[in-house]
Amino acid sequence: MTATSLNALFALFAVFMLVRHGPRAVRLLRTEGARAGAIVSLLNVALALGILVMAVKGLAGALISR
Repeated sequence: MTATSLNALFALFAVFMLVRHGPRAVRLLRTEGARAGAIVSLLNVALALGILVMAVKGLAGALISR
């Protein structure tokens, strides 16, 4: 597997994580209940954003160098 393929795979995984955990994190932050469950979702969203940024950076670098 090439670096471009891995970056594309990581980007897809990050988008999946954002779609899966993003709405729950927003919903839990808007409610007046306990925030303990929201911390896990927020952490997952933050990690997914970090993965997405690094994957897009890798894809852009690989495509620009061609």
